[in-house]
Amino acid sequence: RPSNRTRPRMNTSWKKLFGDVRENPAQLTLVAVAIAVGALALSTSFSARTVLTREMDRNYRGTSPADVTFWLDSLTPNLVRGVAGLPDVGEAEARRLVRARAKINATDWRPLRLFVVPDFTDLRVSTFRSVSGAAVPGRNEALVERSALPVLKVREGDSLTLRVPNGRTAKLRVSGIVHDAGQAPGWQDNAGYAYVLPETAAALGAGGPFDELKITLAEGRSGITERAAELSRWLQSQGVRVHRVDISEGQHPHADQMRTMLLLLTFFFVLALLLSGTLVANVLAALLTKQTRQIGVMKALGGARGSVAWLYGRLVLGLAFVGVVVGLPLGTAISDAFCTLAANMLNLELTDRTVPPWTLALESVLGLLVPLGFAAWPLSRVLWQTTRQALGFSGATVESSSENLLARLFSEPQQRLAVRNAFRRRGRLVLTVVALSVGGAVLLTALNLSRGIERAMDESLAQRGDNLDIRLLRPLPADRLRRWVETVPGVTHAEAWGSTLVSVEIGGRAEAGPVGSARYTLLAAPAGSRYWRPTVVAGRLPKPTEPAVLVASKGMQSRIPTLQPGATVALLFNGRRLPVRVAAVIEEI
Repeated sequence: RPSNRTRPRMNTSWKKLFGDVRENPAQLTLVAVAIAVGALALSTSFSARTVLTREMDRNYRGTSPADVTFWLDSLTPNLVRGVAGLPDVGEAEARRLVRARAKINATDWRPLRLFVVPDFTDLRVSTFRSVSGAAVPGRNEALVERSALPVLKVREGDSLTLRVPNGRTAKLRVSGIVHDAGQAPGWQDNAGYAYVLPETAAALGAGGPFDELKITLAEGRSGITERAAELSRWLQSQGVRVHRVDISEGQHPHADQMRTMLLLLTFFFVLALLLSGTLVANVLAALLTKQTRQIGVMKALGGARGSVAWLYGRLVLGLAFVGVVVGLPLGTAISDAFCTLAANMLNLELTDRTVPPWTLALESVLGLLVPLGFAAWPLSRVLWQTTRQALGFSGATVESSSENLLARLFSEPQQRLAVRNAFRRRGRLVLTVVALSVGGAVLLTALNLSRGIERAMDESLAQRGDNLDIRLLRPLPADRLRRWVETVPGVTHAEAWGSTLVSVEIGGRAEAGPVGSARYTLLAAPAGSRYWRPTVVAGRLPKPTEPAVLVASKGMQSRIPTLQPGATVALLFNGRRLPVRVAAVIEEI
């Protein structure tokens, strides 16, 4: 008996829904398309963020990156095994880095970092994997990192001409290609990476003992500064001189770039989702305006607000389901293409492109609920009207004095009529203005961001003022170098700058020596430089006569918060410790 009374009511409601679809195909199709666009934006953003974050961490962690690097006079195999056996150490391995130059053509020599590896068959720390060719280079051979191939202009089997710091020039055969996810992409730093045997380094004239000890910690990075200091003391107790201790940042070299890129992607797609929602609300408001009297009749016949709301809620959910079914797969496909682009930019290997089920489930739920949430406002406005108001609805509101005054500002009758018509349906006007505002926000944000990046790059180049930057393998007297360069035809001005690699002391000075951050390039401009006109964001630029002062970039300050104007920090370089005062923070790309 109860089912017999319920069935006609359900049939009537479904007939009502199907009738609405037949009578309003264009409007409801527009709603479905808007929901599909929102679902596409949602799927692209969430899926790309999930896959790229997971794969970047997997790539970086898969190389067993060094947590701490010790720079010593020399390393013996017994010492490396002794360090690896300590309870606080996970793995330990010796390395040596040789900074060289690779010849591209007669006038182009590019930076090349030669990593001397003791045993290619037993990589433990800062590992890399073979992509093609030989997995172990022979004598006078090298393995080249894949992102460095376009920088060095070589392929597998080619000869690589290089010069080591002592001035010797030699050729190495590229016997294999490797992927080292722990290195920044070669094309971004305009530098090449190659891996050679100790015998090859010796033949080049760059032989010598291993002087880098790379270790991973057994129990994570908690208290890493104190544990690094303890290991430094242990090494010194073994009669080894520790020149420098560097603590890694524990993330991919370009993790910050990826996070910024994903943040921008998410921001734009959230705006797209809001635009989609406002379009849904706008079209549904137009449909409900036409059916206000029908809703009044349903309420007059005993229909409760909840029943009427569920009737139109099913309509929105049905359209949302269609939009999600269309939008999510398209968004996943676009996300996969975007991940491929980002992986090529960041030198990542996408070993798993699948989107986790929980991400797909979250996207589906949001794709259904967000349109329903935007539809709630126009639906609630109609449902909270009394039955009498709904039955007597004429589609227009009474003209107010403010609207009448606004219409009087225009002289033409058509203009006055347009203003009055705009305010006849105030809810529709609000939704239209919101939709246009969100759409305008998307457009203006994209244009402003693009122009802002271009302007920042232009200003950065304009601040430099130079056309050519030459880096030397060994230092030369500044005056002699400048005189040589100024004799070249076409050179109007030249400056000799100093540079070195430094670390910033962290955690206070330990008994066994200072512990430093990752290394950064320190530049020294000559007094009165034409090529250095920085934008100061905090503090002031020092005078040429001020001793032991440092100017830090804003990007470096974000990584090392202690670099505040007025603070004193210690720079570590070449076994020395130099206290300096931070004078200013500058904006620099």
